[in-house]
Amino acid sequence: MVNQKRPRRGFSAECKLEAVRRIQERRSSGISLAQIGREVGVTPALLRAWTRQAEARVGAAPLDVFLRSGSIAR
Repeated sequence: MVNQKRPRRGFSAECKLEAVRRIQERRSSGISLAQIGREVGVTPALLRAWTRQAEARVGAAPLDVFLRSGSIAR
């Protein structure tokens, strides 16, 4: 059987911001990142990366937090 790579999924800035907002709300209630990841459909590692990106851009306009997919806006 030939290993075929799955196409890489892309996420909009709105989707990422919604996930970060959900993390902030749900983590205070004791919900794990794994559970939030299952709800959103991504891994906990990706949620942590998005949270770090959002924290690095505090004060930026919401849609400027994630200017380019997969990288921190500078």
